[in-house]
Amino acid sequence: MSCICFSGIPGDRISLPANPPWRIGGVWTPPPSGTPFWTVGMMLDSAPFNMARVIVADGATFSPPVSMTEAVVGLANATSWDKEIWADNLCSGRIGSVFQAGTNATPRRMLLQQAVCREGADTVVFRKPGFFGIWHDVGHFPPGSGPGGFWRFFGGTVADFTWVVD
Repeated sequence: MSCICFSGIPGDRISLPANPPWRIGGVWTPPPSGTPFWTVGMMLDSAPFNMARVIVADGATFSPPVSMTEAVVGLANATSWDKEIWADNLCSGRIGSVFQAGTNATPRRMLLQQAVCREGADTVVFRKPGFFGIWHDVGHFPPGSGPGGFWRFFGGTVADFTWVVD
């Protein structure tokens, strides 16, 4: 089966380094602190308006385990405005989401599977209400599993994003 799809992913492109620091040579590597998870700060758009704290854990240690072609993405909210993360498929568009109505420190999570044609997710998009409460897409990670792509970074992980600056 062959499938070629292209679409414009809304919001700013969130640049990622070529390889995640938590996976060296394809193997999960704990941070220098020795904790079982990584905590990093991340800009969610090209302007300095939207920032998140991300806790990334090895999905292989979860029950049930998260394979390299899966990712669990969570959203918590440290701001008072509603927030959303939605999963995008380049062929099918929006395929699922997690939503937080105002402040909530407990992440709501969704299990994503790597895209194969019209099924699964290519990347995620961060969304919030803006001027006059009109919702807009803020940013997205590059799709795919190549260097700097969503799946290279988050495949096989549980990644909880806490939106901390709006």
